[in-house]
Amino acid sequence: MTLPSSTPTSQLAARLVKFTAASGALLAGLAVWRYGWRGGLGVAAGSAIACLNLVLLTRAVQGLADRIVNAQSQERGGRMIWRFFIRYVAVVVVSYVIFRGSSQAFTGFLVGLCTPVGALMLEAALEIAKLVGEP
Repeated sequence: MTLPSSTPTSQLAARLVKFTAASGALLAGLAVWRYGWRGGLGVAAGSAIACLNLVLLTRAVQGLADRIVNAQSQERGGRMIWRFFIRYVAVVVVSYVIFRGSSQAFTGFLVGLCTPVGALMLEAALEIAKLVGEP
């Protein structure tokens, strides 16, 4: 899935997805080294679901904004609700499957779900650096 990169908000969302994927890959590698393949697989799955959540959330919010602003919008209400709902279904289904398989992988999955927090912190640090670096 790709995000349209026409607005600053969608550019931010695309950077957050990249940062989340990169931090998830780094954490998955560390988890494999420290906790074995199950922990690494859990972190990778959590990070993938977190990236999917970011993409779906961005699309849903853009669709909702289009629906509110544009009276002739092609966005349908059912599709918007589905975009919000599918995010939670994906988390529940994957977490249930992982929880039934391995507690170590489930812990890694929960860590992977938190990768957007690190991505947001990195984005904030980059914005502060840009602000401080400007004359």
